[in-house]
Amino acid sequence: MQDFLANLLMYYNQIAMAVRGGIELYNIHPWLAALVLVVLALVVFGSLFLWLVRCRVASTKFFVLDHRSGWLWWWPWGRNADQNPLGDVVLPAGKIQQVRDVVEARTSREFGGRLERLGATLESRERGLIIDGVPGTGKTLLVNAVAKDLRAAIVFASGGDLITKYQGSGPESVKELFRVAKDHQPCIIFVDEIDGLPTRGSEYANGGHDEQRQTLLQFFVQMDKIGSERIVVVGATNAYGSMDGALRRSGRLGERVTLPLPDFGLRVRLLQVHTAAVPLDADVDFRRIAAATRGKSGADLRRLVSSAVVRAARRDAAAVGMADFVASLGLSSPPAAAAEIVHPAAW
Repeated sequence: MQDFLANLLMYYNQIAMAVRGGIELYNIHPWLAALVLVVLALVVFGSLFLWLVRCRVASTKFFVLDHRSGWLWWWPWGRNADQNPLGDVVLPAGKIQQVRDVVEARTSREFGGRLERLGATLESRERGLIIDGVPGTGKTLLVNAVAKDLRAAIVFASGGDLITKYQGSGPESVKELFRVAKDHQPCIIFVDEIDGLPTRGSEYANGGHDEQRQTLLQFFVQMDKIGSERIVVVGATNAYGSMDGALRRSGRLGERVTLPLPDFGLRVRLLQVHTAAVPLDADVDFRRIAAATRGKSGADLRRLVSSAVVRAARRDAAAVGMADFVASLGLSSPPAAAAEIVHPAAW
C-alpha cells in the first residue's frame, strides 16, 4: 500500500509539473491553473477513496459479488442498456418474475417509489423469500441474474457457515453478514442451504446446543431490524419442510418460489444455451436429446454437454456430433422420436 501511494504521489507531481509548464508556455491565469490542479487532485484521491471502499470486503469471510456497475453503480447510464442478464436463465417466466418482484421491491428506488405512492412503505414489504427446488434447477443462477438485472450486490453465505461449535461465534457471524450487506446497499443476502439453520423444536434447542439456538435467534433479530435499508434476504433449499416456521412466516421469508425440473421445451432451450459456444455437427437434434433426458435438471444437461465435448476432443473431431451425446447418455443408439416431440404439452 505504501508503494502504491508513493507511486500515486509521484505521478501527481509529474502531472502538476506538466501543468505548470503549460501555464508558462500559454500564459494561463494562475487562478485557473490552481482550479485545474484542485479538480485533478479531487479526481485522483476520490478514485482512491472509492477503491478503498470497494476493498473493505477483504476483511470479511463472506464472498461479495458486486453488480452495481463498477465504481459508477449509482450512475443511471453506468450499464449498457442492451444487456439482458435474465436472457440466459431458462426457467418458467412466472418464477423469474416472482423472484424479481420481491427483490426489486426492496432494492430499487424507482420501483419502491411507485409502491410508496400506493401506500406500501419499505418496512411493510417482505424482507426476503425462499427459493425451493431439487439440486441443479438453477437457484443460485437465478439470484445472480436478478442481481445483475437490478444492479445489486450479493453477499454469499450458507447455513453451515453460520453454525459453529465455538461459543458466541455463530451470532457474531450473523451480525457480520448483515453488516457487510449494509455496506453494499442495494444488496441481496443469499443464504444457500438455509435449511442448515436449526429449528427451535430440534435437538439444537433442547439442551447442549445453545450456540446453535442463539445463532438462529440472532438471525431472526437481524432480519427484523431490516427497516429502511435496501436489503433483501434470499434463501435456497431443497428441504423446505424442515425449516423453522418462524423463519418462513410473513414479514421474514414469507414468499416461496418453487423451481420445477425443466419440461421438454425448457430442456431444448437449456441445450441451446449450454452449446452456444460449442461447434456442432449437422446431425445434432436437440429435440431427440431432450426427449431422452426427461427428469434431468439444468445442471445435468450442462454436464451432458461437457461430457459430449470431452468425447469429441478425445477423437480429435472438429465438432461435437450426435454420437457423442448418445454415448454420454449411455445409449446404444440415437433416441427415437418420442411422443413428447409431437405432444410436448403432455410432458
